[in-house]
Amino acid sequence: MNLEMGSLLKDRFRLLRPLGEGGMGEVYLGEDERGGLGDSRPVAIKTLRTDAQDEVVLRRFREEAEILRRLSLPGIPTFVDAFEQDARSFLIMEYIEGHSLHELLQASPQGLPAALVTEVGAKVCDLLAHLHGHQPPLIHRDIKPANLIIRDRDEAVFLVDFGLAR
Repeated sequence: MNLEMGSLLKDRFRLLRPLGEGGMGEVYLGEDERGGLGDSRPVAIKTLRTDAQDEVVLRRFREEAEILRRLSLPGIPTFVDAFEQDARSFLIMEYIEGHSLHELLQASPQGLPAALVTEVGAKVCDLLAHLHGHQPPLIHRDIKPANLIIRDRDEAVFLVDFGLAR
């Protein structure tokens, strides 16, 4: 991760801290300062690593942004913006304050409560049924615990990372 924390993207999105890193990209916690300093909201800022910007990866990144732009349903982070700046592509979306299912599993060596597992499973099935019901159907292709976020305030389940979706 080589972006400078505190810097402003597109005169609007301030980088606050790294959240994670994957094979092709990096995700940061940011702040959307559109309404002024006192009216900011948290956002997730996804960008491609500088060493992973070939044509195929760029195309997939742009497709992910377009998929999120078209989707508007509970359980999918809300699209905020997508742009290029300083030879890098950025995708800005709603920040979900919570923990991935992967993190929860790591912190629970004895397993998760059956009620939570049932609830998460049912919500994921509902999300996938909705996505697969699109015309044409939308297939996520990367369902795994790290891509399921359980929001802290209400335990709502969110499916993230549409980088492999078709």
